[in-house]
Amino acid sequence: MVTRLIAFMLTFFSLNSCSYKTRTLTTIDDKKVRARFYKDPNKQEAYENKFLYKKYYTKMVFEKFNGKIFSDTTINFTYFQFDSIRIYIDKTPIDGNRGLEYSGIFKSGLLFPKIISCALNSTCLVPQDSTHKMAIRHDSIMYTEMYLAFDTTFLVRNYNWTGSKIYFSNIKELTYLEKKTTRVFELEHKIYHGDPTDAYYFIELTNDNANKNTLLNEFIKGCRLTFLKHTYTLMEL
Repeated sequence: MVTRLIAFMLTFFSLNSCSYKTRTLTTIDDKKVRARFYKDPNKQEAYENKFLYKKYYTKMVFEKFNGKIFSDTTINFTYFQFDSIRIYIDKTPIDGNRGLEYSGIFKSGLLFPKIISCALNSTCLVPQDSTHKMAIRHDSIMYTEMYLAFDTTFLVRNYNWTGSKIYFSNIKELTYLEKKTTRVFELEHKIYHGDPTDAYYFIELTNDNANKNTLLNEFIKGCRLTFLKHTYTLMEL
């Protein structure tokens, strides 16, 4: 009986330990940290998000946008206009996530261009659509440090807008980071300025009168924004 129990315990340990590998990494400030690497990409993403969230989280206080918010839908997007700046949400599902389900976050004025831009950079300015200017030298194409604005016809055709905009291509609710009165989301912000990049943010909404069964639209009606952080940026290859 004891032999069978030991065999079972060894098998159980083996099954669990095989789901990920642990490695020692060196941080940019020369510190050694232990990190897990899961075979399952969903588990790996959750592990990394939990790490980042714990690292950056601090309770914050934000005011809602107090101006008028205009909203409309184009062929590919739904947008919300705050004064002279628009926030666009992709209508096409990406990885099974539909950003339009979370449009109430913008309609209610909880999240608006000013605080998003301030989270992204110290200037609090929205990056303008542009690309590296190409120059032909010795029969080869090279890129200068100058930027070339996107063609106006392209912007009108795709966005029906040539002004400043923020484009969220994906919004995901991270249920494994939530508590009874909080909802946490990851937002993917497409930036076309120089080299195309994807900026990622965490946001937390808090509703003191909600529970885990509260529907999202009801949750948003009585909530406030309690955390917003630009966590990292990836360059598109």
